[in-house]
Amino acid sequence: SEAIDAIIDREKNFMLKALWIVLAYLGPRISEPLNMWFCDFLSPADAGRFFRTNLVGPVAIFADPRASTYVGHFDSRRAIQTRAEFLASKYGLKPRPDAEGDRKAGWKGMMTFNPRSLVTWTCRKRAAEFAVLLDQIREFHADIRTTKISHPYLFVNAKNREFLGEPLQISNVEKAFGRACARAGVDPNSPGASPHGMRHYYKWYARHELGLDDEEGLRDEQLQRRPGWRRGRQRQVSRPSEPKEPLSTVRPWAAVFSSLAVFGLLSLACRLQGRGLADR
Repeated sequence: SEAIDAIIDREKNFMLKALWIVLAYLGPRISEPLNMWFCDFLSPADAGRFFRTNLVGPVAIFADPRASTYVGHFDSRRAIQTRAEFLASKYGLKPRPDAEGDRKAGWKGMMTFNPRSLVTWTCRKRAAEFAVLLDQIREFHADIRTTKISHPYLFVNAKNREFLGEPLQISNVEKAFGRACARAGVDPNSPGASPHGMRHYYKWYARHELGLDDEEGLRDEQLQRRPGWRRGRQRQVSRPSEPKEPLSTVRPWAAVFSSLAVFGLLSLACRLQGRGLADR
């Protein structure tokens, strides 16, 4: 835990610092935040319209980078394009899983969403810190107008003038993480000293710092359901109350949560996974 804190606290690049916090305290694969769009973090107030629980920090959406029809609009009547279609028509781009060269960032998909156990931050302090950094990231995008003219991706190069505003590349993120480890006094070649190691730290933190263990009925599959954990995938850091709407008919999601009006969660689940209501 001290090593992770040092890696985060000694990072001077606000974009990378935000990314390290997401990896350590939300637990995704590195490719998942690199596929996130500018619109893929919601305020707790927006997400709270669908769940009677106190959500901590900005709420992350992990939408299908090809098929999702959530492109930033809360009104499902405006959901007329998939992300792949939107990228092609507005920017002339392919989704990052289909891109070539260094722009490529894979996507392994998500498990079935369980509305009774919401994915949220494992650390309130880091969630609040990320909220401040997210505002800084949004200001940076506004200044260089990335979403207007270049692409919709959230995590971008914020320092190198030659590639300013370009989506972060996995290879460069891995190199940056190695440098972050060195600043923190961690051997970059030691086991777990990688962006993927932060994903395992998330599980460790939930068990050992938050005390979510088998004795409380939080088995491995209950602890981690979300971005692709093989032995059960549920991550839970609090015990949320029942969702506002009955969700027994919700089909598998390719995202965690969002906030949309009109058809509520059922429509949203279909949109994030790239399905229409007619497919039910």
